[in-house]
Amino acid sequence: MYEVHDLPGLNFDPFLWESLSDAPVSRIRLPHGKGDCWLVTRYQDVKFVTSAPRFSRKILGRSVPKMTKHFIPLDRAVSFVDPPDHARVRSVVSASFTKRSVDRLRLRASLLMEGLCVDLEAAGAPADLVHHVLSPFALTMISEVIGVPAADQPRVRDWAQTVLTRASDEAQAVQAEEAKQAARDYFRQLATQRRTEPQQDVMSTMVAAVSAGRIENAITYELHERDDLLGLHPQPPGLGVVDQPNRSLKVIRSR
Repeated sequence: MYEVHDLPGLNFDPFLWESLSDAPVSRIRLPHGKGDCWLVTRYQDVKFVTSAPRFSRKILGRSVPKMTKHFIPLDRAVSFVDPPDHARVRSVVSASFTKRSVDRLRLRASLLMEGLCVDLEAAGAPADLVHHVLSPFALTMISEVIGVPAADQPRVRDWAQTVLTRASDEAQAVQAEEAKQAARDYFRQLATQRRTEPQQDVMSTMVAAVSAGRIENAITYELHERDDLLGLHPQPPGLGVVDQPNRSLKVIRSR
């Protein structure tokens, strides 16, 4: 194992650490929005809040505490759906993740990671792990799972960058709303295509569920918009799990 002594950015946030140890349930005020909110930090408490029927996820249509002034909600994403609708959507999506499907994804992910690490090695030191590995890995895998063709993946990534980057003024907020609408239009077109040309992807599964009357069209679009945009937003370096001790791990360690 490697010991790192010079990366203060990896230190746990002091406020969250204090909340976790001394105030696991606390009332706080966020920079924007009306009213206070509750911060819950311990696993059992979080599990209770997210599963007890007395709490609701339907926060849209009202002013809520938020971290940014220009909050761009994804209106009917599964994160904001209460049971039993939440369970119904999850049951539809889970059909795309059978053991056979996961085994196929695991093989694809392993091969993709190997290729990205070759690119990382070819780039030489110092290595940019986010640029060469983390970002393209998320872009490719999430897009393939959902059903976004390779040719469309760069523009979906650009929408994610625009929508999920904190807007500092009204102009950036407008750009984020425009990107959000472009993404919604795109996934509607993709859903229409999958009705006549189904593939082995989540979009095809969701479209079939709509045709069967199990879920609504709007939920399909919002689910894909949310998951693809959140998953494709470039993330800072983090810890990854390598399925097998192979060349990928050796390349990353060497950099």
